[in-house]
Amino acid sequence: MVVNDATLDHRFAHNSLVLGDPHIVFYAGVPLTLPSGHAMGSLCIIDTKTRLFTLKEQEQLVTLASLAMVQIELHQSAGRVHEVTRLPNRAQMVQDMLGKQSGNADGGLLLIDVMGQQRLQAAVQAVGIGPLEDILREIARKLRVIVGDGWPLYHVAETRFCIPMRGEDHSDREEFARQVLAQ
Repeated sequence: MVVNDATLDHRFAHNSLVLGDPHIVFYAGVPLTLPSGHAMGSLCIIDTKTRLFTLKEQEQLVTLASLAMVQIELHQSAGRVHEVTRLPNRAQMVQDMLGKQSGNADGGLLLIDVMGQQRLQAAVQAVGIGPLEDILREIARKLRVIVGDGWPLYHVAETRFCIPMRGEDHSDREEFARQVLAQ
């Protein structure tokens, strides 16, 4: 998508990012799409003045987006990110915990199992994998909001999430677990 002058484009002329800071005038972007078909964002170029974006520059932007996706896929293939939820996975959790060298020795792990294996298989047969992936993404999003940025959150199995808890006393960890599960 290329917008040479957002101030003249009916889709963007009244956007707060065009009217106010950062006063975007030019935009060129290409979606970053996972092999599963899900768009995870876009690679874009913005400017505060009008530009002409040549076909060659458009092709270069598409190439850059492809390179970015290759890097993301390499990171995934290294076994560190769950493809559906984009959360760090079990291998990354183990790496993080080993890197902290007993940094969680006096804490605990809160495991949240959304559904058992038999229910998962029955659900996949009933509605297919797509709706279940949507639900997992939504659960991951809600858990991220509940837990906040200061706490790690991992997707460690098909329907299981893990939150390593800090070294607060046992009653604090139990209260934290109750609050997360209640929400």
